[in-house]
Amino acid sequence: MKDKTTSQSVLVVDDDRNVLEVLEARLTSCGLTVHTANGGRQALQILNTRRIDLVVSRSEERRVGKECRSRWS
Repeated sequence: MKDKTTSQSVLVVDDDRNVLEVLEARLTSCGLTVHTANGGRQALQILNTRRIDLVVSRSEERRVGKECRSRWS
């Protein structure tokens, strides 16, 4: 069970800046730590340097999906 003082970390990946901004605002208001990436390459850099609990990504970001499956399966 996670310590309630530790925020869960979410990575949102999308090439549409408006989508990133809306999701970041909504998720942050829920008490989550939000990281955003505008594409697969940036997302992979974040995955390699931060602890991420959840990734929200469009299906076009296949490299991100493959990396997540290899890490968490």
